[in-house]
Amino acid sequence: MDNGRSAPLVGGGAKPPTKPPNRIILVPEQYRQAVSLRELQGLVHQWKTEHGCAVVPETAYRPGKEPRYVIKFNVFGSGSSLENTVRDINKWIMSARTDPKTVASREWAKMRAFDSGKWYEGQLKLMKAERKQKFKGLVPDDDTPLHEIVVGWPKNLREHNPPIMPRDVFGHTLEGLDTIRMDDEVYITLMPNISGQIRIQGYKAEHVDAAEAHYRTLVQRVQIKKFGSKEKINIVLDVAEGLHIVLEAAPSWWPTRTHRIVPFLPHFALMNEPGSFREDPIDWRQLNVIQHVLGVALNTVRYERGYYDLTIRYGCFALSSDDMPDSEIGKTYDKSEFQKGIDGRVDSEVKKWLMNSEEGDQLLERLMVADQILEPTKSGGYFGFTPTTLKETRPIFRGTWVFKDPNTLMPGSGLIRSSGRPPAPGSRTVEKQKTAPHVVVQIDWTDDEEGCYERMAPRYFRLKPDNVGVIENLDINLLELGEGKAWHFGLESMMPATTSSIPPAVIGFANRVTLTPGYANGKNLESKEAFAQWSLNPSLKLLTGRLDKVYTFGIAKTNYKVEFFASWYPSKSIPCWALVVRHLEWATHLAELERLPPGEKASWGDVITTFIPDDGITSTASQDNSNPEEEELDLQNLRLDMASEAQPREGIRLLTQKLMELSQVINDRGGVAV
Repeated sequence: MDNGRSAPLVGGGAKPPTKPPNRIILVPEQYRQAVSLRELQGLVHQWKTEHGCAVVPETAYRPGKEPRYVIKFNVFGSGSSLENTVRDINKWIMSARTDPKTVASREWAKMRAFDSGKWYEGQLKLMKAERKQKFKGLVPDDDTPLHEIVVGWPKNLREHNPPIMPRDVFGHTLEGLDTIRMDDEVYITLMPNISGQIRIQGYKAEHVDAAEAHYRTLVQRVQIKKFGSKEKINIVLDVAEGLHIVLEAAPSWWPTRTHRIVPFLPHFALMNEPGSFREDPIDWRQLNVIQHVLGVALNTVRYERGYYDLTIRYGCFALSSDDMPDSEIGKTYDKSEFQKGIDGRVDSEVKKWLMNSEEGDQLLERLMVADQILEPTKSGGYFGFTPTTLKETRPIFRGTWVFKDPNTLMPGSGLIRSSGRPPAPGSRTVEKQKTAPHVVVQIDWTDDEEGCYERMAPRYFRLKPDNVGVIENLDINLLELGEGKAWHFGLESMMPATTSSIPPAVIGFANRVTLTPGYANGKNLESKEAFAQWSLNPSLKLLTGRLDKVYTFGIAKTNYKVEFFASWYPSKSIPCWALVVRHLEWATHLAELERLPPGEKASWGDVITTFIPDDGITSTASQDNSNPEEEELDLQNLRLDMASEAQPREGIRLLTQKLMELSQVINDRGGVAV
């Protein structure tokens, strides 16, 4: 023991593993519970037996106190076994505040009464798992007849420079296909040739057919990710209303000013009247581009598991300060030169805010009387209270917080040694370690008919390491430079996470978040004060967050919704306002991707028909029943320059028309005129 700490604890006299752990679970100080050596050894043995993962706890003593407590768990394993072990460790940590048992009573082994039914079920599960595991190995050398099929590798991947072959995608032993091997109970091997063919073999023909379909879906996913277009689309809607672009400084009310230059198009007297573009339909060629790029993005993500959010955001438009320094403020550029810049070297962004607090209050009043284009709707999609009139619309509340994962491995820290101790023989210190993905917490409060608010269960997500923001999978911008704003078609994604995989300190934070009393009873809805309150503990680092008070309006005779919300950011004490448009069914369609099995794709049918219905109301999505053996992926349709020359569909015309009508209400500060 050294400085109150002990060496890593390994049960049964075994030596600690010499390799770095696959996961380190830190135990926050407020969750550290006294634990005996016997109890820890029992837990380690239980997790090893149930999940097959080695767990090495590190313990310490509080000065002058007995017994020991755990400060972290080193977990060695992979795949679902690792995740299940982490789940059980988190559950054990969470029990620290609720378990009334003493250390002495917990250290005795628990033996359940024998249940023949459960024993039989356990044996069946064990036999099934062992049977599936064998398909990860070699094809058995016996006389058992096997059904088989040989599947080719796409020519465009073979002839790519450099060539992209199955081992480049799925690993040297095609371990990336292990899920298909076990789920469909087939053997998958690489043929001994240079063409990239693979052989699928199984004891049942239907298993081979299913595995082939799943494999072809994965190959399509590879092709789409490699050859699909990811270009940004910028269309200036009011290009005929001015001559030159003037670069101005971003206003001081912006929550963050990382991008500080806003382009404006001043009106020229001899050109079209300001805002007149809203009265004319968008050019059919531009609509084709919007429709095509949207379809490409949706067809790309339909193969990718995750949480996705499709929205059309109206926000302030800014140029990247990395590409345009502050010295550019005040300069003037020709329209064609500006268009070339934002389509090329100059990055740009449609911000998630639209106007300051005072202007937002005024717009809210205009929206509540815009009954020519808006209608009352449920505040929470399919749920919540439906008001009688627009003026009776009540908000819902949403809080989002992004935390640094407390289990993040810091570079240069030793993995299996105690403070002050020399390294054990054969052990090593890792100089550079991976960081865990950031954790996102989202909590909603919805209203009921009595005017009270109900707190929904928290939702948890993961972001990529070192990335505080979501992943953008779509970037279409319709610019209104006379206003310094733009409509942004975006498709954002995060990875959903189960509660059992989230560190207990984050769950504890979520449990402590509450509505402030004035908001909870529905009596203080117009307040400028933040509506939620919470407390942080030292083990959590809050990276960023946002509180949204959301008013929802329906666009008349469609299922499109307008969400106008006040947003509180950490840097500001009063809110700014934002606006997004979404379809009622988008969340339902995209939810299919949260549970997407490997080798499958979302059954959306034609994505434009599904997501942009011609009548703006209900999609006519059909199940995708195409024959995978006969299906040929049309990569031409994934290129931006291959947008169809046919007339765009009615759905995209209707949607953009509604956006222009809404833009008229937003920017007509003298009143409502549609």
